[in-house]
Amino acid sequence: MSANLLITDYSSVAWDFFYQKKTVIFYQFDREIYLKNHGSYMNLETELFGRNFMDLHLLLEENVIMV
Repeated sequence: MSANLLITDYSSVAWDFFYQKKTVIFYQFDREIYLKNHGSYMNLETELFGRNFMDLHLLLEENVIMV
């Protein structure tokens, strides 16, 4: 409840953050494998409600998170 930022892959907890108007970042490094094995009711390239990264280095370069 006290977090202001969520980094997730496909977790439904992202919807909780969305409804609370908190920042959601999707890190989907394995999207092709995930879609092949599970599929999705959303287009993961165009319908996500947060920024989307498939590469950890690009995520870190954006200064979205600090390590």
